[in-house]
Amino acid sequence: MAMDFLVLGPLVVRHGRCDVDLGARRRERCLLGLLLLEPGRAIGIDRLTDLLWDGQPPVNARGILSSHVSRLRRLLDPDRSGHYGVRLCNRHDGYLVDVAPEKVDAYRFQELTNRARLLSDSSRRSGLLGEALALWRGPLLADVATDRLRQRVGPGLVELRLSAAEAKFEADLACGHHAAAVTTFAGLVGDHPFRERLAALFMLALYRCGQQTDALALFRSLRARLVEELGLEPGADLRAMHEAILRGDPSLDAPVRGVASLTTAYGPRPAQLPAPPHHFTGRDRELDELDRLLDDGDGVQVPIATVVGPAGVGKTALALRWAVNVCDRFPDGQLYLNLRGFSADQPVKPEDALGQLLRGLGVPVDRIPANVPEASAAYRTLLAHRRVLVVLDNAYDVGQVRPLLPGPSTCAVVVTSRKRLTGLTAMDGAHRIALQPLPLDEATALLCSVLGGVRVAAEPVAAAELADVCDRLPLALRIAAANLSDQPDARIDHHVRELRRGRLARLSVEDDPDSAVRAALDTSYLRLAPTVRHLFRLLAVSPAADLGLPAAAALVGATTRDAGQALTTLIETHLVDEPQPGRYTMHDLIRVYAIERLDGDEPAGQRQIAVERLLAWYLAVAEAVYRIAIRHREPPKLVLRYPPVELPVLSDRTTALAFLDGERAGLGAMIQLALDRNESRMAWQLAHMLSAYFQFRGDAPDSLAVYEQGLTAAHRDGNDRATATLHNSAGVANLILCRWQEALHHLSRARDVSRTVGDPDGEARALANLGRALDELGRFDDAMAAFRRVVELSTTLHQPDRIGRTWNNMAFIYLRHGQLAQALELANRSLDKHRELGDRNDEAIVLDTLGLIHLRQGDYETARRRFQEALIALRETGNRAKEGDTLANLAAAHQATGDLVAAVEHFRLAIRCHHQLNDLNRESLVHRQLAEVWLATNNLEAAAIELDAALALRRQAPDAVEEAKLRRLRCLALGDDLGRGF
Repeated sequence: MAMDFLVLGPLVVRHGRCDVDLGARRRERCLLGLLLLEPGRAIGIDRLTDLLWDGQPPVNARGILSSHVSRLRRLLDPDRSGHYGVRLCNRHDGYLVDVAPEKVDAYRFQELTNRARLLSDSSRRSGLLGEALALWRGPLLADVATDRLRQRVGPGLVELRLSAAEAKFEADLACGHHAAAVTTFAGLVGDHPFRERLAALFMLALYRCGQQTDALALFRSLRARLVEELGLEPGADLRAMHEAILRGDPSLDAPVRGVASLTTAYGPRPAQLPAPPHHFTGRDRELDELDRLLDDGDGVQVPIATVVGPAGVGKTALALRWAVNVCDRFPDGQLYLNLRGFSADQPVKPEDALGQLLRGLGVPVDRIPANVPEASAAYRTLLAHRRVLVVLDNAYDVGQVRPLLPGPSTCAVVVTSRKRLTGLTAMDGAHRIALQPLPLDEATALLCSVLGGVRVAAEPVAAAELADVCDRLPLALRIAAANLSDQPDARIDHHVRELRRGRLARLSVEDDPDSAVRAALDTSYLRLAPTVRHLFRLLAVSPAADLGLPAAAALVGATTRDAGQALTTLIETHLVDEPQPGRYTMHDLIRVYAIERLDGDEPAGQRQIAVERLLAWYLAVAEAVYRIAIRHREPPKLVLRYPPVELPVLSDRTTALAFLDGERAGLGAMIQLALDRNESRMAWQLAHMLSAYFQFRGDAPDSLAVYEQGLTAAHRDGNDRATATLHNSAGVANLILCRWQEALHHLSRARDVSRTVGDPDGEARALANLGRALDELGRFDDAMAAFRRVVELSTTLHQPDRIGRTWNNMAFIYLRHGQLAQALELANRSLDKHRELGDRNDEAIVLDTLGLIHLRQGDYETARRRFQEALIALRETGNRAKEGDTLANLAAAHQATGDLVAAVEHFRLAIRCHHQLNDLNRESLVHRQLAEVWLATNNLEAAAIELDAALALRRQAPDAVEEAKLRRLRCLALGDDLGRGF
């Protein structure tokens, strides 16, 4: 029986159930322990003597070492035969212990932690990590090594032990075991006070146990210790957890039935893989080839596989089957993206592809960089320390794929394409798998899986002919077999003759490389019920990558129930896929076929009606969201020739905005569809209606693009009022982005056009925003004149809500120019007006202004109270954009009273809020405010960190004056006299 060796604690050699007596010589036992830490690897004599005598070996150290080895041999391998599974050998002026690594507990610990890391199931991961951690019985070589020796030979194992403990802690929280985790890990947190990841998890466990106060106290204690002893602020993850606990973020709540959600603090784990096609058969050789590629990866060079071949050969099916098989090896998630390289529409642009991937990794839609290099860099950064599988399906060329590749990491990438993508093989080390049609036996097996083995065995020759007539392409085989499965009494050979006739008919017209698939599609299509056939054709109308059930129902003017039944039939016949519940898409070849059928079988009038129905559905949804989100403003009147049969139930603002979140990726495509079909009125109405959604979800590049499309449509339609409205929306978006000149242009146009057409309401709306732009450009008198004109117009129009908002705008400008009495008087009038009207959102904005006025007056207590009242109202109404401003203002109030801890906490919350909304300007300003706090307390390193963050943001949103201020402050923080020259 072989011996076992335990080094994770006191050194123990175990033979069966008995411990081997190693004697009393500590240094001799220590020598064995050192050799066991590297089993099978020789350690030089000089290194061994240096370690054993702590750099001061005696003159006869080599002789003593030889004696130690001789005695250990007599104990462990007396006849030098390796009978007990261990040998002590001389190698190259050194010694090694020849033993199976799994007989050493340190090796078993590492293996268990590696296996656990690859598991996606939290319960199983916790179990393996618990088993691994149980191997530790104390410090490494506890009875023979000094602390200094442990620091020299064991830091990797000690770090792995702590990382494993953190991973088990997280897995336990994911299983809902927070109460037990608090007890289990309390001591570990105390022993490692600067372990921020551990502290964050412990804070979460305390929070879930109802001990929010203790969780926040732990943060304050750790922060104070970090600042005092290391001169550092807590890292981003720990701050994020602190902020989430402060606001009671629902994502921190204990999971239901063991499913965790730690996305707020640590980012989501995407699980985007669609299900592989039913009846996947064969391809064992290719699956093994992909497995080997993953097993041979070195963790530095990302394994990249390209699966290439003709249409319908099963590239996507193979990639998804393999991805599902190995997803446990990618515990940080799986990303999937259809690049639509050969669809009827344009391939997905790299910038759009990066946007989708970044959203999958938890980046808010309005935080995604607009240009490809920055977005690609952000994507690589997010994947740098994760183990994520990326499936890029249906790529057009190398240029489309290369920006989507991770940097050096433990990720893996699978790309499918009809092209060979030679550049990825040559330049990026991709391994190419050229997929061929199925071998006859695998093609027959696929038919058996769909039709049943008995039916295929009854007509083996016909089954082989069916495989041949389908070119042994999985797509054609599945469609043909699905047809036969609907006809249990039909003979296979009859179906083969039908397919042969279809192929000959196609080949007689043109040399069609996809004739096998198209012949199968012809047969399937013609057997569909007319209503199902009708829906199949009309799905090709939509320009979006996928379509939801309600929109699909709108295409044919049906209820979601009836449309859902038709879609189920299309899924069963393999004509439509459902990559995620309630969203439907088509294989590229099938979409091309559907377009052909649409053009050939659907009268032009019906095609136009389908477009109008789809656009009418989007318009009606956008109008519903508009009315819920902005109750005080009437949307443009819709005149729909084909009103939707059904609309989603949108009960409140949260539900309404969330519904449009799911459609956001296709909104611009729908407006473009309207433009392409000369439905200009519908295009500008949709653009205008979406302004309410963007107001609450953050104006970003896609919203500006929508407004520009809307302006094009309004010009085509000759609708001046619509033109003015969309100029106003574009102006507001530019105001938010601090693009003052662009804002001034759009808002001036909105004012002028409104005056020309005699629209006083539109003029007032434009002037209200124009006043803000004029003040930002230093034109105080012009700004105040604009606001006074707004009050005049709004009084005539009986619009008290706008009067109240304008008084607040005027108060804010008076405040900026130091005229506090006028500011206070107008702000109080505005507050009374909004409270009278019951408008909580506008009330919150005025409360924030009042807080600023009191802050400037030195009445800090009243200022704090006003800011807190404003925060409550802003959170009620979901106004995240304004919430960030108020948080920063409240932080300034705390700073003014000397409560720097509260000030820093609220500045951090403000930064997070602006970050989520992609408001680079405001985020940069708050970083500067926080830097000034650190400068005031002489914490120059922390100040420099904040200023670097502010400057990085400022480079994306240039402002020469603000950048000069930041550079001056940074020079001061670094002690550079040049800073005093600004």
